[in-house]
Amino acid sequence: AVLPARPAFSPDGARVYVATPDGVVALERDGRTIPIVPGVIANTGVALSPDGRRLVYADCDALAEVRAVGDDALVFRAPMHDPALGPGDAIVYARDPDAASRVLTLRSADGSERDLTTSALGWVGLPAFDPSGRHVAFKVEGAAPGIYVVETTPFPPEPVTTRASDTSPVWLGDGRLAFNRWASDGRPQVMIIDPAEGTAGDDARRPAHP
Repeated sequence: AVLPARPAFSPDGARVYVATPDGVVALERDGRTIPIVPGVIANTGVALSPDGRRLVYADCDALAEVRAVGDDALVFRAPMHDPALGPGDAIVYARDPDAASRVLTLRSADGSERDLTTSALGWVGLPAFDPSGRHVAFKVEGAAPGIYVVETTPFPPEPVTTRASDTSPVWLGDGRLAFNRWASDGRPQVMIIDPAEGTAGDDARRPAHP
């Protein structure tokens, strides 16, 4: 069984990394299931570095672990919500500055950190780097919900959708965003949007072959 959490695709699209009750596994195109990190509960899913060499996940206690793909070597461990990996060993993750809010924080390879959002935006989570590392997509809950995109240079985040049911954004190799949208009858839908077009809400479309 696969947990209802964020998956991660390898750079060549040949495998999908998913969370299961038995740990993180890779699903191959030929139908094989390969254990990657046994015995962990990655409750918010898995994220992969752009080069496919490292993956990150967080357990139920929001303890994030970065591990090397292939030999399972532990690279980094720290308290983080919803971590994602970018180029140059950058990590973006969610943290709680207080009991009522959550912000996104960017951690560079040298260990320096800065916030990409403020608590005024609302409850944020499930960030994802684009392939270049210049943009991060993430989910927002609160008064202005939807999928937002922020540059990793200090610019305010912009919404690209406006539905509270939109979640789990994942960047595609061509710069578009795929995300889940829950229909009113409870069915999940895979949607695709081009953030560069400045579209939002109902302008997202379903792919021809989900």
